[in-house]
Amino acid sequence: MPLSISNVAIYNPTSKKADRIGIRTDDKGVKERFYKSSGESVL
Repeated sequence: MPLSISNVAIYNPTSKKADRIGIRTDDKGVKERFYKSSGESVL
């Protein structure tokens, strides 16, 4: 069965839990992924 992307979470080593990911652009227009719970960039 297909899996919706909204049901996928990435492990956040800082909080030691699964976390959702967001995408934002910086001042230069470069996209970056970030953890929604803390706002930290995903490395």
